Amino acid sequence: MRVFVTVLAVAMLVGCAAQPTPTREPVELIDVAQPAQVFGGDCSAMFTDVALSEALGQAVSPLDWQQGVDPESLLVEQVGGIHCVWGALDTSPVLAVVVVPASAVTVPEETVCVGTMISNTSCPVDVTANGTRLSGVVTADFEGADSLARVAAVEALFTASANAVAPVVPTLIAGAWANPIDCAGVAENVDWVALGGSADVVPDDTLGTDVYASAVERELRGGRVLGWCYLYSPGISIAPAFWALGGGAWARDAVLAQDGATVVDVPGLDLVVETPVEGGTTIDIFDGVNWLRSDLRGPETYPVLFAITDELDAGV
Repeated sequence: MRVFVTVLAVAMLVGCAAQPTPTREPVELIDVAQPAQVFGGDCSAMFTDVALSEALGQAVSPLDWQQGVDPESLLVEQVGGIHCVWGALDTSPVLAVVVVPASAVTVPEETVCVGTMISNTSCPVDVTANGTRLSGVVTADFEGADSLARVAAVEALFTASANAVAPVVPTLIAGAWANPIDCAGVAENVDWVALGGSADVVPDDTLGTDVYASAVERELRGGRVLGWCYLYSPGISIAPAFWALGGGAWARDAVLAQDGATVVDVPGLDLVVETPVEGGTTIDIFDGVNWLRSDLRGPETYPVLFAITDELDAGV
């Protein structure tokens, strides 16, 4: 079972003198509905267990999808997509896909199978039909022509299902930040020196790419392994890590429902929620229709959070 879990980077603000609480006009929180999803958000509307098992040559059934409540995990939902995973009871996932409106991505379809560390064959299944794109991975104990036949069978099933329903168009939300977030732009345009840091803040480019994620997932993350930005400063004065989801204010009820979530009053921000997690605390900021998450917290970090939020607002 694939489990997506928020990874909390250690984002530190050290060596800075205490600063007074800054003033800022908050962007009024706007109610946003969750974007419409392909297949009505229902994976079973795409494949029956019987038909998919026949296509894969082994009995499979849906696996529980543990959806994280964080901007990274909800990138697919933000564009109107869904995550779907099927597997046998005693194996890891046999088919793991994301399905999105085709207009939400531009990356070419993948077709090359690769061997995995557990000696199975991992083949991309990637097809577009009736304005809908399925992108994922088939992993099972088969090789060569057999694996390609299984992929072709899955793609044929998807094509039939997609042609039987109306396609979904990604929801355009006024005032939404661009997704994925422009980490390099934030690093370059924020005045870090004025915030007590060094002038040479840059994105951490050592994260690489996740070869086991689908092509669509990698594009939605901006090519990063994880959907968060880590800004590195050699002086270690400021090294913020943050996640952001443009138009993601629809998720605030889920954030507020997390165990231990507490609304805190931060002048200049419309809604701030702090939630205890293993190893620390996350802070969620809802600004207009947008959502920013960081593990920076405390009054002395507000100038950093304001600066990141203002830079993202400036790009709208």
